[in-house]
Amino acid sequence: MGGSNQLLAIKRTITDDGITLSQTSFIDEILNHFSMQDCKPISTPIHSNQQLTAMDGKTEHTDARAYQQMIGSLMYLVIGTRCNLSYSITLLFQFHPPLSTKHQTAATIVSGYLQRTTDRHLFYTSND
Repeated sequence: MGGSNQLLAIKRTITDDGITLSQTSFIDEILNHFSMQDCKPISTPIHSNQQLTAMDGKTEHTDARAYQQMIGSLMYLVIGTRCNLSYSITLLFQFHPPLSTKHQTAATIVSGYLQRTTDRHLFYTSND
């Protein structure tokens, strides 16, 4: 039967040059699940001047459950193959309900970055 090419949403491709790990199909699932498949591609995972704070009670609330599901999905990407999202996800993860629409917008920006970088992967050369 041969070895497995995909395990826990991480696709493994072995060549003579090395091993490639990617989560392209999982990223597509995330974008589809959160209706972000047509979002605007963005070149950075979060704005450099992004300021998020705990909600002060005067701002508009957002759906906490959907936000938490999105952050959980993005955290799995960080653990699997997308360590470049670590800072962004850590910033978003530190806030708990109630959440403002500003938090949801920041999570949407990460989705736009994923839209642009769906094909990114980890490559381990056979020389290492």
